[in-house]
Amino acid sequence: MAGVALLVADVAFAAQPFGPDGGTVSLNTRFRLEHVDQQDLNRTADASTVRLALGYRTPKKGCFQGFIEGEVVELLGSARYNSWTNNRTTFPVVVDPDRVELNQAYLRYDGLPATSAVAGRQVINMANQRHISAVGFRQNHQTFDALHLTNRQFERATIDAFYSSEVHRIFGRRSPLGSFNTDLYVLNIGFKPTDAVALSAFGHLFDIDDLSAQSSKTFGARLSAKRPLGSWTGTLNAEFARQSDYANNTVNYDANYYVLEPGVAKGPLTLRAKAAVIEGRGNRAFQFPFGTSHAFQGWADKFLTTPNNGIREYAAAGIYKIPPGTLFSGVVAIASVHKFASDSGDRYGQELDLRVAKTLSKGVAVAAKFADYKADGFSVDTQKWWLTLSLSF
Repeated sequence: MAGVALLVADVAFAAQPFGPDGGTVSLNTRFRLEHVDQQDLNRTADASTVRLALGYRTPKKGCFQGFIEGEVVELLGSARYNSWTNNRTTFPVVVDPDRVELNQAYLRYDGLPATSAVAGRQVINMANQRHISAVGFRQNHQTFDALHLTNRQFERATIDAFYSSEVHRIFGRRSPLGSFNTDLYVLNIGFKPTDAVALSAFGHLFDIDDLSAQSSKTFGARLSAKRPLGSWTGTLNAEFARQSDYANNTVNYDANYYVLEPGVAKGPLTLRAKAAVIEGRGNRAFQFPFGTSHAFQGWADKFLTTPNNGIREYAAAGIYKIPPGTLFSGVVAIASVHKFASDSGDRYGQELDLRVAKTLSKGVAVAAKFADYKADGFSVDTQKWWLTLSLSF
């Protein structure tokens, strides 16, 4: 930690000579210890890793600005886990392989009316990140070689569109799943008729050369709303999407995705419920090849790929932020329970997730997290826990 403090000080000092017109340096460091105990393996996994991302943003020249970022993911200690690229197959999987790579390198152009254009390798997070995401929980982030356009010409409306020819995934270059040659066309139109209501419609055309079974076209809509309910505030998130085969996918299928999430909040307490259906047809199911599932279907990550028989999920969660004036003020605690079944009702299992986190100061945060999946027809009993320290400057 002393070495990290010195590194941060050095970077902060090095950034000063650039001045207000010399660009800016960014630094993100994340230490993580992840433990996995999986019933079907005799060994437990312990992955102690650090992620360092160092970037430089150029000064703006006319309508142009550039950004470049390198990323290093390094194992601390012995490799007591299966990263999918280190041949440690007797251990449970933790998808944080050692990496040294160019994470982002793009040019931004702001010369069009109410429009920004970003071309190059970049992080893209669309809407709630369910369909398009950097998968920021993992140490190696997912990035897109893309042309990304954002337009805010119309009041209360945002139009996002991008095309991507290659996706660099969290598994790293040494994995056969590390990058995909693609033709991705994505459009998302968001509209806020009032401050309390947000609507969006989206369309995704995914032509994946390296994973034809997940080439698909998806169209859907999303709603978020809130309103007072006495002394509480009620919230509602809802989404519907329909997916079917596309491009080089040789299996004809169509499947739907439904989500309904009501909630209430009062002061430091938030309560939420969830009902979600991801349809499966026996030979294919609705998939999210470039989104994140970790934040949506249990932190134990048992459903990163939707089973062919689909998923029904029912969940409830409580979130509490300790108010100021106490010893633990600012601590955010989350507890959630999940029940999983197939689209036809066959039992899969249930899961308990717990998390506590606190921002210690600007750019410094700590978190502890736990997931306990109990199998009841799908996969095996699995427990995971994480300790994380993040530093951002």
